[in-house]
Amino acid sequence: MAAADEDDVLKKLRRAAAGGVGASGSLSAERVQTVLRHTQEVLKDYERVHGTKGFLNDTFQACDMKCAEFELVRFSSDVLGVDTGCSIDDGTEKPSEELKELVARKNWLQMYNRAVLAEKTEPIKVDRALIGPNA
Repeated sequence: MAAADEDDVLKKLRRAAAGGVGASGSLSAERVQTVLRHTQEVLKDYERVHGTKGFLNDTFQACDMKCAEFELVRFSSDVLGVDTGCSIDDGTEKPSEELKELVARKNWLQMYNRAVLAEKTEPIKVDRALIGPNA
């Protein structure tokens, strides 16, 4: 993505967020949805061109990435009806059992997928003694 294109996308994000502020001073759901759509596009476009290595730097570190990821997961879980047990205000609440189960399931699936991939990509071992001397 060219620098001008990146600037255009950033301007769209800013306009989408600023344009959604109503008289109450809060964003509308439609504006937040627009920002999320643009954010998804920006991430995909960046990754296609640059990959993910070297993304983090002194002004944007892993903790910033994890905080953004957490808020998206927490918010989307709440929207989808998953009780996360997490508060947006103080963060002192403990994760709910439903969230713990969801995370455990996700971790199990990742582990299972890695095991299946490892098994599928492992070279086939041939026992020559079972095949015979002329094989």
